[in-house]
Amino acid sequence: MKKQLLSFFFSGIVFLYCEQAFAQWTPQVSGTLQNLYSVCGTSTFQAWATGSGGTIRTTSDGGQNWTGQTSGTGETLFEVCMLDASNGWISGGNGTILKTTDGGLNWNPQTSGTNNTLWCIYFINSADGWACGAGGTILHTTDGGVNWNPQASNFGGNLWTVRFVSATEGWMTGDSSKILHTSDGGTNWTPQTCPVTNTVLWSVCMDNSPMGVISGDNGLVLHTYDGGVNWVQQNSGTSNFLHWIASPQYLFGGIYYAVGGNGTIRLSTDGGLTWTSQNSPTNQHLRSFWASAPLDIFGWAVGEGGVILRVEQPLSVNSVTHAGIPVSVSPNPFAETTRITITDPQRNQTANSVLSVYNIAGELLAAYTFSGNDFELARKNLPAGMYFLQLEQNGATVWNGKLVAE
Repeated sequence: MKKQLLSFFFSGIVFLYCEQAFAQWTPQVSGTLQNLYSVCGTSTFQAWATGSGGTIRTTSDGGQNWTGQTSGTGETLFEVCMLDASNGWISGGNGTILKTTDGGLNWNPQTSGTNNTLWCIYFINSADGWACGAGGTILHTTDGGVNWNPQASNFGGNLWTVRFVSATEGWMTGDSSKILHTSDGGTNWTPQTCPVTNTVLWSVCMDNSPMGVISGDNGLVLHTYDGGVNWVQQNSGTSNFLHWIASPQYLFGGIYYAVGGNGTIRLSTDGGLTWTSQNSPTNQHLRSFWASAPLDIFGWAVGEGGVILRVEQPLSVNSVTHAGIPVSVSPNPFAETTRITITDPQRNQTANSVLSVYNIAGELLAAYTFSGNDFELARKNLPAGMYFLQLEQNGATVWNGKLVAE
């Protein structure tokens, strides 16, 4: 059974990879020459980018127009984290933390209690957030930043990135091959073993815990299938530093992008196992990436000199032919129910069919047997994200497809 699941998982990934060939990276006019260090969106149309000199740029039309917002500070703003179109936080130099509740019309300072640079900030919900930075600084809040309290890292170097998958489990990466993990919200941070010594680990992405990736200097990419118990080095195909690594929203670890030095853009469509190059229209260092994939992938990479790149990559799978069997899935994405229909009028539609639903890790979630030419799939307890569908007749796979739950 395990072999069957893995076979299906990778066949789904190959299908997605075929669509990747049509990627387009397009420069957009940011309206600034300041270095941009972070980008975060809430939809395929709306995003914020932050950078040096207190710069904040925002768009609500997919990047056709980027406009400025007032930060109230001249500090470099290294990370922006938006929970939704209204609520977000920014971290930066000299312990800066800013919060907005109105989409950035007003950015209000919060008291961090430190003068150390805060390289990264991340909120898992409106209350629980973490910031990390220079000197091994870790800050935690349980009230949306009204109060920030220090946590012990037992580390004196830079902590560059923090990511959580729940209110209790998270990871940080930093200088000197440092990987930290917590399962209690940061009360205790435990080192994990990095297979490469004395290097900078710039970024971590654990959107599909226990599967995740880390990027670092000299093209370093690390991959884990077990929450970091074992980190394995992968061949990224580049020697440029990879400053940011991320998976588009709704894909949860199936597809990763890594961006970095000299405009480098790398893409993995198999969960971080292998990486290919993307055509980049810039030689500027890229510092951050964010994207969403409600069906197709739309997002941005930002970098030095005010560079903003827009990416569009088709992943639509509303109608797919596999082994000669056309099947439609509608609606897709779906909220409560969706209908899977065999659309070939010549096909024997009275045969018993088995529809299996898998998550991005290739794990079987449910299997349904039905007769006739269509089946209504109810969402039930499926969380938002991407899923793979497999249709079998007479013990043979006749169709594979992709489904997105909103």
